[in-house]
Parts: sequence; C-alpha cells; structure tokens
Amino acid sequence: MSVEIKDKKGRVVLHMNKRGKLALSRYADLSKVENDKLADLYCELDSEATRQEIEDFLNFEEQKEKFCS
Repeated sequence: MSVEIKDKKGRVVLHMNKRGKLALSRYADLSKVENDKLADLYCELDSEATRQEIEDFLNFEEQKEKFCS
C-alpha cells in the first residue's frame, strides 16, 4: 500500500511507497503551519531525519534533494 498526502491545492506533499520509502515535496507558497505539520509528520515516519534538516529543506534553505525521490 502506498500513501499520498496532498495540500489544499491537490499537490502531493508527502508520498510513501509500499516499501516505506518517503518522498517530501516543497512549494514556495506553503504556509509556516503547513510546513510545520509536514516536518512533524516526516519526523514521526522517519526516525533518522532531524527536524532542522526537514525545516531547512521545506524553507528552501537546503538545496540537496535528500528528501525527494
């Protein structure tokens, strides 16, 4: 089973495939609240990711595509 979480515009912001691999999308127009909730959810699903890494990625402060696949 795979899972997709979408924003209110219908864009996929988090995808988990049937093997449990995660992909996180970032959009410049997501609010701080939306990014905070995404960071919380991602941290719960991936125990190796740090909140700061995820926040940096979502806020376009990190250019590595570590969270994308």
